[in-house]
Amino acid sequence: MQVLLQIRRNTQETLGIYWVLVRITIPIAIMTELLSRMGAIKAVAPTFAPVMNLVGLPAELGLAWLTGTFGLLATTAS
Repeated sequence: MQVLLQIRRNTQETLGIYWVLVRITIPIAIMTELLSRMGAIKAVAPTFAPVMNLVGLPAELGLAWLTGTFGLLATTAS
């Protein structure tokens, strides 16, 4: 019986973490896609070029980097 209670507790905890991540990830993914379709990546790419060149990545990944950073901040703030 203890094992079943432990499994249930772990499952509830895992689903709680999953739900937090889904609530953060889905809106960020939708926002990123909308910005991409509106041409924001090409508009913002020159701004991120110096930082992206430091790490050897193309400037177009600047928006993805920024989105990842906000996702990380949102996740740790929850």
